[in-house]
Amino acid sequence: MSRSESSRFPVTVSRLPVTRCEVCGRTLAYRPGQASAVLTQHYNRMHPEALTETADKARLGCVMAIAAMIAWVLTASIGVYMLRTWVTRGGLRRQRATGVGVPPAVVFGHASTALTGLLIWLGFVDTRLDLLAWLGVAVVAGAIALGVCTVTLWTPYPVAVPPAVAPAVAPSATPAADPGTVTDEMIADLLADPFPASRRPRLTMAGLVPVAHGFAALTTFMLAVFAAISAR
Repeated sequence: MSRSESSRFPVTVSRLPVTRCEVCGRTLAYRPGQASAVLTQHYNRMHPEALTETADKARLGCVMAIAAMIAWVLTASIGVYMLRTWVTRGGLRRQRATGVGVPPAVVFGHASTALTGLLIWLGFVDTRLDLLAWLGVAVVAGAIALGVCTVTLWTPYPVAVPPAVAPAVAPSATPAADPGTVTDEMIADLLADPFPASRRPRLTMAGLVPVAHGFAALTTFMLAVFAAISAR
């Protein structure tokens, strides 16, 4: 073939980008924008078990992320209830007046950090970005640290309401009755309550609220860590 004939049919050589299979190490060429399709076809043909394991891992990570979100919402709800009770019972006003206890900045910082972490975690559940997952784990760890400081320095819940001072009663001029004498007051009390029941001390559940809040926070942290690991 002469030089003039070969110039009529030019040969065009184009270089395609390549990617590498992480299982077998084989190099695969693909057209721009089709790397995912080429890899999926290769995995379906050569490594179908890898796709099954990846799907199971992604499903487990999704379940963990949703479980952490539910635990986070429950923990935040208990915390909001505790904060509201602390403010309405005068805990904030009493701390500002006396200066005793944990500063309000720590309490409100703990609450705002937990709510910020919840918003970050909701973004992770929606986008499945690893960065948001680990950022949410870091924020919830900081919220737990502030919560430990709050409990260690001064538990803001429950706030005991000081009892009202009873007015002084003037001594009665009526002479005391003999021990064996039945008075009109004794008869009136007996008619009002003929069968007095033994009064037992009431069990208050207020002390269990911070304990439930702490256990819920630890559960949220563990679920968030597992979900972040599964998202890799």
